Formats: sequence, structure tokens, C-alpha cells
Amino acid sequence: MKNIPVTRASYLMEFTRWLRKIGAPVDSELARARLPVFFEDTPDAYISLNLVVVFLMRNATKESVHDLGFSAGWQTRFDNFTPIMKHALQNAPGTRARIENFIRFVHLEDNTVKASMKREGKAVRVCISGDYPELDLQITEWQQIKALIEVVRSGESHWLPTEITFRSCFTPGPAAFAQLGDTRIRTGQPETSILFPLSVLGASPVIFDEQTETNQNSIVTLRKAIEPYLTSGGPPIELAAEIVGSSKRSLQRHLSEQQTSYSELIDHARFDKASHLLADQDMKIVDVALAVGYQDSSNFSRAFRRISGLGPREFRKQYIT
Repeated sequence: MKNIPVTRASYLMEFTRWLRKIGAPVDSELARARLPVFFEDTPDAYISLNLVVVFLMRNATKESVHDLGFSAGWQTRFDNFTPIMKHALQNAPGTRARIENFIRFVHLEDNTVKASMKREGKAVRVCISGDYPELDLQITEWQQIKALIEVVRSGESHWLPTEITFRSCFTPGPAAFAQLGDTRIRTGQPETSILFPLSVLGASPVIFDEQTETNQNSIVTLRKAIEPYLTSGGPPIELAAEIVGSSKRSLQRHLSEQQTSYSELIDHARFDKASHLLADQDMKIVDVALAVGYQDSSNFSRAFRRISGLGPREFRKQYIT
């Protein structure tokens, strides 16, 4: 099964916040796009990028918003990053190290995105690329550019780049020029990028040594992508197939080849989420059960025991307290 494109809910939240401000019917549009309506409660969850694209493109057209990428994407902040990324940036000894750590961990933000750095005379260009679904690139490019600016601003709060480039062809609006000051904005270029003078980067080495999984298999990614739907019991297999980008039959065949089934996948996704929730000692077992889609705590306990060999209370006592 091919790579399943997912992105963190945190990034879609910047778009839904902005759309709510202009009065767009966000909840009904999320449901129409088959995205989890309550994803804003779980910013670290992964959601289907294919479904996000449908949502963004439809709302940009429906609301006649020609600069959705800048208006919403420019709201991206340091707090949008994963905990691992934030830790890597905060502990890096200088701007160059922060950028190199961003390149190293950007796949944790969106598994379709890659970044690289190359020398250009007395400057360095940091390029962002990816195997995106079909969409107006400007919608995501502004967010990617702002994320990279936030990487530098985590050490220099008012920094602005010398130059930014976009693959998409468009004319930036007055608000973009007002925010970017003297920064050159070039559109219709081969790459989405930011140009850094060498004087900004310095020569600091990378010392961040935390390990992370960079090539997750498709089963792990799918379990992450269905997690935001668990409160309502999990998505139907037809929606899971849409998230994967395959037919229901192809998904079932792939799961069978991996010695599992869709119902088992849902059960393990519920178990993963419940295990994390049980770490909160103040959270009642019945509330954990509801959070992973069980209306009855007895059914939840039986399902949890079937996977772990322990009931949720025993699990909490043995592994968490």
C-alpha cells in the first residue's frame, strides 16, 4: 500500500479559526469533507491530507477567498509544531542548527513534506517540497514559509527573510507585503524556498540526538489517521479506504496480507489512545471509554483486556502509577 498522506490537526486549525472569523459554516463543511468535526480538541492528531485538501479548496471557492493561504497560513506559530520539533528547536545552539533540526523532523508535521538546504554564493537557500495531493499550492506554501520563519524566530523574534519564493503563480496582496517588509517575494519559481544570508546562519553544529521513527509503515500511519474519529466509534472502512487512497477491497486485501483486519485495526487504535489517556490519573475510566468510542465502560474494559491482558484499572496501576 502506498504512503498515506497525513498532516497534523494543528495546521488545519489555523484555517478553521480564520474561516470561523469570517462566518463560514465550518462544522458542516468539515462533516461534508468527512473530516472529524471535533479535531480541534486534538491538535497533535494526524488527519487525512486528501480530505483536508477537499475542505480547503471547497471553502476557498465557496467563500470567494483568494488569499486563504496567506490569511490563515500566516497565523502559523511556533506552538503549532510537534513537541519533538519544539524540543529540537529550543535546544539547538543557533540558527543553522535550528534549520537543520527542522529539516530532520519536518516529516513529523506532514509526512508529504521534505526540506533541504543548499549553498548559493554567500547565502543558503532552504527549499520545501513534497508529494502533495492536487490543490492550489499557494494555500499550503504560505503556511510552509511561515513555519520556517517561526523556526528562526524561535531565537530571533522579529526576523524576516531576504527572499521567499513560491512555485505557484499569483500576485501577493497588500497584507503580505505589509507583513514582510523588504523581503523579496518571487512567484512562479522552481521551488518553495527561503534565502538566508550566511551571516544569519552562523556555523553552529547540530547537537540534538533524540531518535525518531522516520519511515512508519502504512498500518501505523492509518491508525494515526483514524484516531480523531474514535470518539464516534471510528470511521467506516469506506472512509478509511478514501483516506488511504484505495478501494475498500484493496484496503481489506492489504490488511489481510499484514495478518490483521479493519476491526482489529480499530481495536488497536482505541487501545493506543486509551493507553495514553489512562496516564491522566484524574480521568475516570468511563470518560476514557467514551473518548475512544465505547458507550459502556464494561465493553471497554473487556476490549482493553483482550489486547493487553489487563483491565484499564490494572493497567493504570501496573504501568502508570
